[in-house]
Amino acid sequence: MQAKIFSAAAQGVEALGVEVEVDVASHDKNSEAVVGLPDAAVKESIHRVRAALNNSGFFWPLNARITVNLAPADMRKEGPIYDLPIALGLMQAADQLGATGLQDYVIAGELAMDGRVRPVKGALLFALQARAEKRKGLLVPEENAAEAAVVDGVNVYGVGSLAQAVGFLTGSAVLEPVRVDLKALFAAKASENLPDLADVKGQEHVKRALTVAAAGSVSGAGARIRVSSSASRPGTGSAMASATLSITSANSAPTPKSDTGPSPTGSRRPASQSAGPPCSASFARSRVAGPAQRQPRRLKPAPTLFLSTS
Repeated sequence: MQAKIFSAAAQGVEALGVEVEVDVASHDKNSEAVVGLPDAAVKESIHRVRAALNNSGFFWPLNARITVNLAPADMRKEGPIYDLPIALGLMQAADQLGATGLQDYVIAGELAMDGRVRPVKGALLFALQARAEKRKGLLVPEENAAEAAVVDGVNVYGVGSLAQAVGFLTGSAVLEPVRVDLKALFAAKASENLPDLADVKGQEHVKRALTVAAAGSVSGAGARIRVSSSASRPGTGSAMASATLSITSANSAPTPKSDTGPSPTGSRRPASQSAGPPCSASFARSRVAGPAQRQPRRLKPAPTLFLSTS
């Protein structure tokens, strides 16, 4: 028997629809396969789903060939967000769910082995996708419900466990859509009086560097930028610029701990040689050890760019 559940995949700042198709062929040898260009986390979902079903009072189909297809097959699927739709599709295909209207919802969520539903990334994008597809609602973990509920035009339901999701879809449990007061939310954020980059006057080179640092942090590039106030005149905005991106300024950075442990040759290395960035310490150790005992080359840390306001 086959079943289809609708989910989504985050692609940058947008979401694309994903169809989770589950086929359970009875009276066949036991086998499981997840196809549709899944990554390792998606492939491992079979094991999480099996444990969650067994520990939630449901059962895993025996003597059956289980195939899970994530369409479109030419788009990379990443993360554990398909655990919940795979579990619900498997139960529907195995005649355990008996729910109608499954295709009216976009469903996403990671399953714990005891059946709890863990939060996922991209709930806001999934809500936008559900509204674009004109679905009846969105089913996400409880922790993500408030985030997704800021989107108008779609009902968002938060579930805390697989059993609760099954109860809601079968009608045995009642869940109310999550509502968020956007005016109160924005007012609360405005009252925090957080520093904003728009409040920094001038300093275009510093603001440009902070923007690049933020973009690199999102993409995982790992660049580090420190705004140095020790080399700047007071009142030039170095501390304020740092606060807009929650970057620790160079004059308040912790001093590296001295490493006075034995060197590779057995002698104790002075603390002065260990000061500075890791690459300098590694170079000092190689100089002390000599060619015969030189340590393996280490990867350089992420570059740190020091900026001085003026």
